[in-house]
Amino acid sequence: MPFSMPPTCGPHGPVNQGTQLTAAWDIVPSAIDSINLPFFREILSFIGTIGFIGPVFLVLALAIFYLQAVGKKRQEKMKELEEELKAERADKRFLLRYYNVKT
Repeated sequence: MPFSMPPTCGPHGPVNQGTQLTAAWDIVPSAIDSINLPFFREILSFIGTIGFIGPVFLVLALAIFYLQAVGKKRQEKMKELEEELKAERADKRFLLRYYNVKT
């Protein structure tokens, strides 16, 4: 291997945590394991699993698609209303000319 990083560099290197050296990605799980409330510890452990993250991403993706669809429909409705206003304006101008009303 022509170039290699020493294992003490970046997130793969050891981090001094009190009296022991651990890898950077081990800090959060060890902090969760050190919580004295077992129910809270189980909740935090579940949040990190694919059983929680997968549905969260799915719901977020569906929300994004829904908001995009609603935005497109609102733009279409705005264009439709603008066309309706233009038609009403033309109708009023015609009626004003037909009845010879001076503005």
